Amino acid sequence: MNFRSLTILTLLTCAAPISSALAAPDAPREVTATVSHKTGGPFFLIWRGDEETGFYRVEKKRHGSDDASWVSVGETDMPHWIFDKEPFGRQQYRIQGCLDQYSCSDWVYSSEIEISSQNQSYPVAEGTQCGHAHPPTELAQKWAQYFQKRMEYASTLVPDEEDRSPDIDPKRLLLDKWKFAEMTDAPNHSIAAGPFTDADGDCLLDANDPDPFDSDSDDDGWFDGPCNARINLVLTGVKAEDETEDTGKDEFYLIVDKARFPNRSSSNGYWSLDDGDTRETEIIVASRTRGFLRNQSLAQVSVFGMEDDVDPFGDWQADDTLFSHDLNLDDFDDGQSFTLTQSGNDFKYVLTFRVDVEPFADPDVQDATADRDGDGVSDEDEAEIARVFGGVADPFRKDIVVEVDNFRSGRTYIDAMRQVHTAFARKGVALYTLQTQLDRDTCLSRAEVRDHYNNSFDFAPLRGVRYAMLANGIYNDRSGVALGRSFVSSKPTVRFGLERAMAGTFMHELGHTLGLRQSDFHLIDKFSLVNLDYQSSMTYFFQPLLVRFSSNGGGFTDNFDDWEHISVDTSPNPQSGNQSRFTLSTTGFGNLMQTGSDVCQ
Repeated sequence: MNFRSLTILTLLTCAAPISSALAAPDAPREVTATVSHKTGGPFFLIWRGDEETGFYRVEKKRHGSDDASWVSVGETDMPHWIFDKEPFGRQQYRIQGCLDQYSCSDWVYSSEIEISSQNQSYPVAEGTQCGHAHPPTELAQKWAQYFQKRMEYASTLVPDEEDRSPDIDPKRLLLDKWKFAEMTDAPNHSIAAGPFTDADGDCLLDANDPDPFDSDSDDDGWFDGPCNARINLVLTGVKAEDETEDTGKDEFYLIVDKARFPNRSSSNGYWSLDDGDTRETEIIVASRTRGFLRNQSLAQVSVFGMEDDVDPFGDWQADDTLFSHDLNLDDFDDGQSFTLTQSGNDFKYVLTFRVDVEPFADPDVQDATADRDGDGVSDEDEAEIARVFGGVADPFRKDIVVEVDNFRSGRTYIDAMRQVHTAFARKGVALYTLQTQLDRDTCLSRAEVRDHYNNSFDFAPLRGVRYAMLANGIYNDRSGVALGRSFVSSKPTVRFGLERAMAGTFMHELGHTLGLRQSDFHLIDKFSLVNLDYQSSMTYFFQPLLVRFSSNGGGFTDNFDDWEHISVDTSPNPQSGNQSRFTLSTTGFGNLMQTGSDVCQ
């Protein structure tokens, strides 16, 4: 990566203290600025204001003209100026000040800045020495030093380099590297003129910025101000120009980001459509975020059009897949609407979408460990997850990320995972699963589970990311094992509704890693035909029958809400599966309470 050198203008101001704001200085004064002929990030002209001066005019001396020829380049209410392009050569600037924007018919003298009264200036010959010369402000120095001290390693080290110094946190290193690249290579989007300025380009006015020369003050990966972007994909309409059924209507639904829509009234929702029918909607079906790394690519959005078929067990495997399409939200502008038309031998559907871009600021500009959405993932960890996985995490929304190694394949597994995603989406929780298909014996012993965890958890260094293995069996028909923050889910022993049972088992084990345990509520991990009002996948009875967490408790209390108790622990993942405690669970069918051996049957 080639970094352009950073130049900060050195400004010398030579104003002596005075007793009256209108008094003329007792000696001519001049402000000079020497500009390096190098490319770089934003260029600053910086001076010292005082309490009496609230508005400034910046003037530039014409080259080759007499001392009185000055051209105004702008006005500001802040004691610095950002150039819209790189200055060249030796240039001279004059700073004039007054009390405020509305009382500047006469420019008045203020200490510590070069000024002139109306129609009169006080130049000196070039080269005159100033008795009160001072360097740029402390903030400017801090801004320059920030990049200087990071430049050595930010331009050379990469995250997987083996000889990296052990005292350098790789996450912090990466963040510094992105920060340097953004401020030196990306287009400067800070405003160049006007009464308000944004020196560091974080979309936060300097007056409100905890550090006007650092666009990410707490180093959490989010801009301080509303320069971060949330890109929403909004479904605005569904039209059936030709539906599949010869008699009756289509029960049409969409799978977007593995979640089913519509889902407000039911996880099995659909639109009932006849030829020519249109349904107008306003549903956010997918969302991505982009923080400090502006050139971060976004994860694609997968859209599937489905036709619901009758299934007495609530499985989705019998449903017909009509079409699929991938969307890249970077291809669309803010507010842009577009149409997606999909057709086949006996159907034609027209979907209309709109892309909305919502700017947002860092939830807490001074605390990287803050957790605004209460999902247990800190703001800095959400920024890291968003960067690695293409914008799937949002500091204002509950997020759960699971790396899944799958020893199974086929439609049953796909639809089971879609049911889990839909259950979370209905509660406003974004579940993201990164899935890898593996080819090996799918019956795992306890030792094999530990070994696979130790060698295959690719994203273990990322706090907030969970890990799952999906297999056909785990020693003696166990349907699931939770290992601290990771878990194994296997094929349940059921004759009917296998897809739903798989989904329920996955949700049960995921629930354990999210903190739902019997110590929290007495009906968790219980097989009971008495307390059936606690309808949650966390019970052995409902695990193969339901894909949901309960919101109303049950049993001897009615105030336990599974959703309120889930938390994504962001402590470091165990370095070894041997450090994790196994928690066994069963399906409610088959060998219910059998402890089993460490050998697959």
